Parts: sequence; structure tokens; C-alpha cells
Amino acid sequence: MTTKAANKKNPALILMFVALCLISVLAMIKTIFFSFDIDEGYTLAMGYRLAKGDRLFADLWESHQLSAIFVMPFLWLYEQITGSMDGIVIAMRIVGTTGHLCVGLVLILTLRRMLPKAGLVLLLLLHLNYLPKWIQTPEFELLQYWGMLLIFCLLFSDLDQKRGRLKTVLAGILMTCQLLLYPSLILLYPVWMVAIWRLGKGEHPGLTRTVQTIFTGAMLLSGMLLIIYLCSYLSIPDFLRALSELTLDESHTQVPMLIKWKIYLADLMWPLGCAVVCGILCYVIYLIHQNAARFVIPVVAMIISFIQVYSALFCGENQFYFLWRYLVLVLLGIEYYALYIAKRRIIRGPVPEKRPGMIDEKEEAQKQETFRKRMIFWLLILPSLMTLPAILLITNMDVNTTCAKLFPALLGVLILLIADCQKVRFLPLITGMAMVGILCSLVCCKLLLMRVTGCGHLTIAAPMTGMTQGPLQGVLVPDALARLYTTDYEELSPYLSKDTKLLYMGGESIVYLWSDAQIASPSTQGTSAYNQMFVDYYTMYPEKLPDVIVVDREMGENPVYYAAASNEVMMTWIREVYQPSEVIEKTYLTIYRK
Repeated sequence: MTTKAANKKNPALILMFVALCLISVLAMIKTIFFSFDIDEGYTLAMGYRLAKGDRLFADLWESHQLSAIFVMPFLWLYEQITGSMDGIVIAMRIVGTTGHLCVGLVLILTLRRMLPKAGLVLLLLLHLNYLPKWIQTPEFELLQYWGMLLIFCLLFSDLDQKRGRLKTVLAGILMTCQLLLYPSLILLYPVWMVAIWRLGKGEHPGLTRTVQTIFTGAMLLSGMLLIIYLCSYLSIPDFLRALSELTLDESHTQVPMLIKWKIYLADLMWPLGCAVVCGILCYVIYLIHQNAARFVIPVVAMIISFIQVYSALFCGENQFYFLWRYLVLVLLGIEYYALYIAKRRIIRGPVPEKRPGMIDEKEEAQKQETFRKRMIFWLLILPSLMTLPAILLITNMDVNTTCAKLFPALLGVLILLIADCQKVRFLPLITGMAMVGILCSLVCCKLLLMRVTGCGHLTIAAPMTGMTQGPLQGVLVPDALARLYTTDYEELSPYLSKDTKLLYMGGESIVYLWSDAQIASPSTQGTSAYNQMFVDYYTMYPEKLPDVIVVDREMGENPVYYAAASNEVMMTWIREVYQPSEVIEKTYLTIYRK
């Protein structure tokens, strides 16, 4: 794929790329206008709270509240321009699509000296058709993915040019942003430090120290600025109290850590077993014929991509099916790096003085090529792989779903394959077919399937209704969900005003954006447990006591909604302490008025 032939104008190849680009555009349009999920509503509700003046760790006791910093400016600007939140879902999806495209362009521009045009286009299409949660709104998982790629691009660029300056500063700031999304990603800091040290060892020790110092300094300074901001209105005891209340979020803490990791290890048996079997096969082939082993990853990628597409189209599987395939391919990619790249000896130490005209340009180019491949491993594949255990520490997702975080590492493996595939006959063709296979599996999820609450199997062929009012204006959602949203919106709106303090107990956090009522809740998370945390919040902040409490009966009747046993704590509080003066039964809601 890196030969001159790969870049020649081939009508069939051009037609294929045009078709893939058009399909990718259709997939982007589909994610803007189709379906809706409670996680997307939660993201918007958190940002809306900050836009309305609520404060981190004081008014908000949300598990993911720091991620709201990134969407808040867009929500605030949208309301200033339009005067309401009507249509905000489509607007934020357009913001997410634009950001996704920009990150993809940064990626291919960073790698333009390393890969051929065909490889860059395929890499961009893979990126554009991938979404961690299949949600286009810039929620915290999509932001974490962007951050991982951008940190790689910035460090790659500075190290490739043998300098550590502004881009390294930006990389350090983005590392701080990663901690706002997942605090446990602090475990990646030593990974980055080791990676930078390993890349400069023996050849560029001064550059290594410079990049490490600038990266660490930028990370610490940006983190300190956030701490200073929090301390401007929050005392240390209040901050610690808020952190302790976050542990009451049963959707993330219900399962003890030891039991959770036993489940994780059991879930890892399949992907690790498959990786071991494929790895042994690859090594045996390598011992017999070194170049033949290069075909193992592309062939395995095509097989598992076919399994995923077939299962999604004909077996009723959802978008999150078989995500652990990423882990298998990444582990095979690490073996590939060990066999074909790490073994290459690089001349270290001082270079003997040469007279003018004696420089071996071919040798210098080869050294630069090998250095870039090493950067792909140390700055992209390895840090991305380490996000898996780091995020499993605090997430409430299973191993398979969390394996979505390995997509940057998969891109790194594919980059190495593209850069090396010209060395063996037919390998460019097989590598290209593997990438198209992976692309088909992504397009199947992004274009043909839809993300819905509960992550069930639903295709774009399902009966749809366009929403005509509220934040979801212009979005096509399944008929049953459209009836629910429309009915709830019309029945609840008369009870809400600018002066109303609202507590909504249910999965659809988008309710908070239906009006300009004040949000009177410690958490807008759709999977909240309405337990002692809510009682503590109103005890600590009596001015937040709601005027209207809305209980969504779907929370107890629909199995895809989270319903904790401890919800009875809050229901008892409503009856015995809140003591509503009026209880109004609606189609799907029960409204309590003070």
C-alpha cells in the first residue's frame, strides 16, 4: 500500500473510495437525525446545569460532572442565540460531528509523511465511522477518544521534529482533560513518561527530558488552575463531603471491587484465549516463513469483521456485540511489533564524523521510518491498551463494552501494517481488504443500527416519528418512544415555569431541558439510585428543595430503565418529609407538588 502503484489513479479504486466516502457521509447524517438514548440526555442535562450557573461539587453531585465543562459553552451559546433549548440535540450532534471530523483530519495530517494517500483515506474513514457509544453528541467517552488521539498526534509531531514546545504543552493540558473524564486515567501518566523516555533513550536524551518536563508542567499547571477555581467557592470539608456522597451512586459502586474484578477476569478469558491461539499460530508461521506471518492480522481481522456484521444483520445483535475483537487484534499487533519492528537494531551513541557528501541518506531515511513506527507503538498502541484496566477500575460497564476504548490502539496496529505492507507481495491488497472489512463492521453499526436506551437491536427500518417540539425537535425516534416523549412533554409543561424547582426521578434526563425550570437535584444521571444521597442533598441545601417532583413510572415498569431497590428511601422521604399538597397522575408520570 505504500508503493507508487498504490497512489496511481486506478478508476476502480477511486470509485470504491468515492462509494465509501458517500456511505460515511450518510452514516454521519443518520447519527445526527436518528434516535435518542438516555446517556445523551444525561450529557446535555449536566452541561445545561453548568450553563445555568450550578457549581461543580456543590450543586452537582454527579459521577461524570467534570465532563460537562466541555459541552457547557455550546449549550450556553445556543440558549443565548435561540432563547431556549428547542432543537439542542441536533445542534450538539452537529458540534460532535464537526469535532470528530477535525480530529480525523489532525490524525491524517500528522501521519502524512508516513503513509500513502490510500492508507490515509482508509484510516480517516475508519475514524469517522467509529463512535465509542454510537452517540455523536460530544459525551465523555467520545471526548476521551478524541483526547487520546490528539495527545498522540501532538507528541508524535514534536518528537518527529526533534523538539518539545507548544504541541507538548497542549498534550499536557489534554492529559489533564482526560482526568476530568476518567480520574483513573492518571495511571496513563507513567505510561506516557516511560514511552517518551524509551523513544529518546540513547539517541535523544536531552529531547526526552525536555518533552517530559514540558508535558508534566503543562499537566500540573492546568490541573492547579482547576483546583484554584474550585477553591474559590468550595471549602475542603465541603469538597470531601461531595466526594463521599458520590460513593452513594449505586449504579457505579453497587458491586464490590473484588467481585467486579473476578467478573472481569472471567470475561477476559475468551479474548485472551483467542489472542493466545492466534498468537501461537502467527509465531509458528513466522518460524516457517517470516513474511507469511504478516498476513495473520489482516486475515483474522476479516474473519471477525464478517462475524460481527453477520451477527448484527441476521442474529439480532446490537452495536456493542463482539467489541472484544479489538483486544484480540491489538494483542496480535503487539506481537507483530515485537517480531518485525522491535528487533531491528538502531545505531545508538555518537555518530562517527563524516565529511560533506558522505551522509547515507537511505540509512537516515530508514532510521526515521523505524523511529516513527516505534512512536506508533509507544505513544498510541501502549497507552490505549492501558486505558482498558484504568477505566475498568471505576466504570459500571462490562469488559466487552469497555474494549471500545481500544480503538485508538487498533488504529495504531493498522498504521504499522500499512507502513510495512509493501515488503511482501499481495500484502497491500490483503491489508486493504482487512481495513475495508473493519470499516464495513463500523458502518453496519453506525448507519444500519440505532443506539437506543437498553442497547437493544433496532435498525433504521423500524417505524419512526419525527419530534416537532422541545430539545429533540427534528430528531426521528421509534414510534413508541415518540408517543412517550410527546405525551410527557405536553402533560408536564403546564406545571413548569422559570421559578419552579424541579426534581425528575427517572431515566430521561432530557426532561430537565424541556423548560427553564431550575434543576433541584444532586444528580441528573439516568441510572441514579434515589437513595440517601438525595436526602442528604436537601438537608445540606434546603434552598434546593423542589417545588415539583416528577416520578417517571417507566422507571419501575420498563426493564431497560435502572430501578434500584434503594429508591424506596426517596419515596418514603416524599411521603413522610416532603408531604406534597397535591399528587397528579398522568399517562406515564406521577407529579408531586409542594
